[in-house]
Amino acid sequence: MIKKSFFLVLFIISYSYLFSQDSTKTNSVSERFALQFQIDQNFTLSNFQGSVFSGKYNFNKNLAVRVGLSIMGSSSDNTTDNFYDNTLEENSKTDQSVFSTKIATQLLYYLARFNDVSFYLGGGPFYHYWNATNENNTLRNDMPIFSKTERTMKGFGVESVLGVEWFVKDNISLSSEYGFEFRSTDREEKNENRTNEISNNNNLNGSSVAFNASTVKFGLSVYF
Repeated sequence: MIKKSFFLVLFIISYSYLFSQDSTKTNSVSERFALQFQIDQNFTLSNFQGSVFSGKYNFNKNLAVRVGLSIMGSSSDNTTDNFYDNTLEENSKTDQSVFSTKIATQLLYYLARFNDVSFYLGGGPFYHYWNATNENNTLRNDMPIFSKTERTMKGFGVESVLGVEWFVKDNISLSSEYGFEFRSTDREEKNENRTNEISNNNNLNGSSVAFNASTVKFGLSVYF
């Protein structure tokens, strides 16, 4: 992965200095909007940058802004009955829910063009939020037992990208890009336990920072 990333960056920088010609196709993106999709294995299309929505607007031939928004949520509930000698000893119900969202914005600057190929770099901030809740209600030998755990992670970060975009048609382009991410995250965990009238609550808090290199991403953009 390091070798691939190095050669990709070297390729883009080399061409950026060698070529500066304009092209009809690359110039035609000025003041146009594009939807973006990521090309996965077996050439299937998926969300771009992990986003449900990813769009780009080109102010002119040199400057563009990209916005990505992802939202994910799920919930489930399970009920368990335990018997002993055909007598109900325990009834347990568990509810689980997960929600996450991320919004990212990036400003892209196009360095150079050669025929129908554009080279760009950019970056911008993002915000991420994740929450998971697990709640359990149990009746054991007529004694109610309640427990709940809620975990939350949220924070901000900055992403940088370096890429190349090839226009196969006036309104369709293929791209490849590589980048880095700096992320700061705050974590919180709330635990609540109750048996009859006895309660026990505790909270855990923490934070972390991380700097990561992203994998090479291949994408498809459709301009309108």
